[in-house]
Amino acid sequence: MMVMDKYTGPSYLTTDDGREVVPILPVKRDFFLGTSACTRKQFPLMASYAITVHKSQSITVDKMVTDLSERDFQTGLSYVAVSRVKMLDGLMIDAPFERASLHYEKLPDGVLMKVRDQDRHYVNFLLVMVPLGIIAGKLGWSPTAVFTINFVAIIPLAAVLSFATEEISMKLGETLCGLLNATFGNAVELINEDDEEGECEEPTLGPIAAIAVLVVTTVLVTLCADYLVDSINDLVTTSGISRGFIGLILIPIVGNAAEHVTAVVVALRNKMDLAMGVTVGSSIQIALLVAPFLVIFGWIIGAEMTLHFETFQTVAFAVSVLVVTYTIQDGKSNYLEGAMLMGLYIIIALAFYATPSDVMDPSK
Repeated sequence: MMVMDKYTGPSYLTTDDGREVVPILPVKRDFFLGTSACTRKQFPLMASYAITVHKSQSITVDKMVTDLSERDFQTGLSYVAVSRVKMLDGLMIDAPFERASLHYEKLPDGVLMKVRDQDRHYVNFLLVMVPLGIIAGKLGWSPTAVFTINFVAIIPLAAVLSFATEEISMKLGETLCGLLNATFGNAVELINEDDEEGECEEPTLGPIAAIAVLVVTTVLVTLCADYLVDSINDLVTTSGISRGFIGLILIPIVGNAAEHVTAVVVALRNKMDLAMGVTVGSSIQIALLVAPFLVIFGWIIGAEMTLHFETFQTVAFAVSVLVVTYTIQDGKSNYLEGAMLMGLYIIIALAFYATPSDVMDPSK
């Protein structure tokens, strides 16, 4: 192991512009090994909690530690810091240490660092609306009340559904992980549309608990979505809001609430690749999974659904694709491009809000 008391280097890892971003602590930290047969060992950690495996590059913890074990400490940590991990606030470190400042020995083989990011949801307090929404639907409250309460109730359920899906996905491979996220991550859209016509980390829940949460949450989402959809016709009649606005603006806000929060949070942390992956990936899932599934399922149950869109809907879709392509093709972003996207969204939302429902019905 490295002789820690001989370290004479800097107290912080710094970026090229001199910013001190990661404290270097010459202490030993305890880490659990990856299998139940192993015991806890000490790992001479110099960059305190700074090494977060960049799983989106398909780099596993085992691979990272193997790289460290096969090289001396300085070379291994430099290699990992530059090529395999991201440091705090998304900054990459080009030269973590000066070679002359380190006195080292090789790391022991088989040490496995367990790195975990805690996923926090800030909408769980809205879960109190779930039983209230079911009661409102059962007792036949006013359509506006039923729609509003169940609309709010689905937001935290979508977050819980996403969390449970990710927990189960961590035990599956990348392919099944993506399929499961695509299916259950868009369950709200699947349920509502049907009625209307990593990054793999260490799991927090066990497989049985995660499956139980997934099943219960899916049932609750189904109930709330069912009452929400049943109230749409009466809501359109009493409020004058068009079906196009409800289907294009309101329901997607509910179904993608968790993804919206995730995209904003990671964008604020300057992880733009992940933010774009969440947003664009969700759109791809809807276009390539949800819509075809609904067409096939509608054909099976005898409820015809086609992908024949009215002219205005087609134009709105085409303009959206063009503007998004223009803003992301250079890999950079600024406030003007953000304002452009927000402006287009508001224009489309207002247009669908003001357009009568009959105009949006292709059959008419």
